[in-house]
Amino acid sequence: MTQRAHPEADLQRAVVAYLNAALPADAWFTAINPVPAKSKAVAGLSKAMGLVPGVPDLVILWHGETLWVELKSRTGWTNAVQRACMLAIADAGAEIAVCRDIDEVAAALEGFGMKLRAKVSA
Repeated sequence: MTQRAHPEADLQRAVVAYLNAALPADAWFTAINPVPAKSKAVAGLSKAMGLVPGVPDLVILWHGETLWVELKSRTGWTNAVQRACMLAIADAGAEIAVCRDIDEVAAALEGFGMKLRAKVSA
């Protein structure tokens, strides 16, 4: 049996490891529902408990500011629900970044004003 590739999950695991090493001590982050619902019942429960469809993968808090990060593979794209959610987040005053690799995550964090504790290693 052929194993399916999960490029966005692989990217998210790598980004989480990077954030653990690179974020300043006064920053905090979490993933938002990192395991997609496998059934309509689970999706309905998540929605009933307040999960907004299309919410980005990660949220990072630092000095009273919020940066949301949507991770996409090299060939991935944001869908209409994700774009609407990101627009609502931006309208609420938070920053949004769509990133395809750790270099883009690092650039978004530096653009957010963070002095990172670790650099991206090749």
